[in-house]
Amino acid sequence: YDCEPEAVCTSLAAHVRAGRFASLKHLSVSDLIPNRDVHGDLPCLYTHVSKSAAARQRIKLAMQDLLGQVPVNIALDMLIGGHWGGLYPWLLEADDEYDTWRAELFALIDNGADIIAYPTLLYMLDGLKLVPAEGFNEWDHAHLETAYSTIEAMLVRGADPNLSIGSLDNRNKQTPLSVIIRDLHSQIDQVQTYPMWRRNPEEIESLFRMLMRIIDLLLRHGADDPRPD
Repeated sequence: YDCEPEAVCTSLAAHVRAGRFASLKHLSVSDLIPNRDVHGDLPCLYTHVSKSAAARQRIKLAMQDLLGQVPVNIALDMLIGGHWGGLYPWLLEADDEYDTWRAELFALIDNGADIIAYPTLLYMLDGLKLVPAEGFNEWDHAHLETAYSTIEAMLVRGADPNLSIGSLDNRNKQTPLSVIIRDLHSQIDQVQTYPMWRRNPEEIESLFRMLMRIIDLLLRHGADDPRPD
């Protein structure tokens, strides 16, 4: 449901500073979506925040304060967005603040956030972090290079290229490699099926080349796809 995220984050940060939530293990602050309230009696925050840079900035400041108060692994989960997306990366994507996202990610890692046991790389790739919210077709060369260098730096810092989520029988298991291969197939299908969506051929080639570079990078760091097919 819609609420005021700035007030929520400010309140949570104050509680943490006061010593409450000492046993907090997880905190999910979901990204905004168009109002799904069937009763129609709640304000739709999505449109307001999407159109107002000032509103996004106020929420980002409140969330940055909260990130500085919670344990680093919880802050990492909020920064990456976890399995269900996240408000903070959504805000940064909306304002093209990839350098901020990257700097905060590595600051958390340097402060002890666990990227070895936590599927940071998988959630980043699956959530298209460092990519404008509109999707692959909005990537330019700078975004692609930032994404690649970030993935490479995470692998060097110990991110597990095979850390997965999904079923125990491997049928629905997702790994960083399977996610990026899926996205490559998806973009090829999109170009072939919807010619009207095609952009500059050089941009499409640049995207495909980068996805192949990421696949090669993952393989060189020992990535594998455990699914039967």
